[in-house]
Amino acid sequence: MVTNSVLRSGPPKVHVVTFSQGTNSTSIWVYESRFHGVFVHSDGVNWTATHDIIPRLPKAETFGGTMYRASSTASMPVEAQAMLAWSIDLKLHTQPVGSTKSMPRPEMESVVSDVIGGTSIVYAGYSKKVGEYAFAKIREIVTKAVKLCLETWGWAPETIRLSVHAPTRAMGLAFMPGTLDATKTRRVSLSRALFQKYDANAIHRVIVHELCHHWREERWPRQMSGRGSKERRRSEAHDTRFCEELQRVDPIVAASPSSCTFFEEQADPTIAVAAAQKREAGVVWSPDAGTIVMSRLKSGKTKWAWEPKRQGAWARYGDWFNDDSLLALLQRFSPAQWKDVRVAPFWRPGIESLADLVTKYLAAFPRTYFEETAKYIESLAPSA
Repeated sequence: MVTNSVLRSGPPKVHVVTFSQGTNSTSIWVYESRFHGVFVHSDGVNWTATHDIIPRLPKAETFGGTMYRASSTASMPVEAQAMLAWSIDLKLHTQPVGSTKSMPRPEMESVVSDVIGGTSIVYAGYSKKVGEYAFAKIREIVTKAVKLCLETWGWAPETIRLSVHAPTRAMGLAFMPGTLDATKTRRVSLSRALFQKYDANAIHRVIVHELCHHWREERWPRQMSGRGSKERRRSEAHDTRFCEELQRVDPIVAASPSSCTFFEEQADPTIAVAAAQKREAGVVWSPDAGTIVMSRLKSGKTKWAWEPKRQGAWARYGDWFNDDSLLALLQRFSPAQWKDVRVAPFWRPGIESLADLVTKYLAAFPRTYFEETAKYIESLAPSA
């Protein structure tokens, strides 16, 4: 469920929000019940919102996109966030089924046109800072990549629309390479994870990789099948011609051609440490200050969160419930404090404290699931 404040201020029946990005479109689906929903679509010119029964709402495939469930509004593209806010203000769910509203699409991007060789960059979803990178630094990295394309291939797009997407997707995406609209715009999207964990060189490599997809399909046009398994389609997109061209702009791929297909950079530990420190700023690890809240996703995976008892004392802090994170959580407190650290009621009754979580909840799992945690607990027991 989307828990961002924009939804809390909206219709009380909102259950799920999903979104999709096609080649030249953005769509969101707001489901306020099992039967009804609001569909909002942007074709790049207008926004259109429709309230209808769910079976009649358009599918993502209609617009060449893929549907993603939003964990929060921050995980959605910037235009999708604005469309969601607009749909809530419309209160279209109170109108009869089939009701439709439209408006001209507002300006969503800032354009930078002084990069190199007449190439314009349209940045969508970039604020003054993304992850650990200031916008000025991101622009510097993009400029370097475009210059390299021009110097190496004698080619650079007239316009690049550069967006940013949720960390759950690929590190980089090239939308419909080889297919140009009237504006001759090439679309590239970068994962937010790049700006959260990786150094400037890794970001540069992903940009040239995605631009290489556009260059390969425009210089040597072909008809790709688009069929078969994910592995087959990936292999078709990263064919011999593509890898040869990528080697010209990426020395790491030149030295290791097998890295042409997959992103093999290691996260920069200094960035990870800085991000972790920022994430923990203001968090108080005291039994009196917070409560452990457990949640289980539809996938079956479990997460824990350390939430402040005083609202707004710190940002919600949590992690996946696994051996590493549980061990780190236990070490935040002295063993004597475990019985005083409250656990909010969840699907497993009778667990009211961190001590209960250790002695009762973990007992339901094989030791191998939480082996390091078990060793730590055993090390605390007095020797005979």
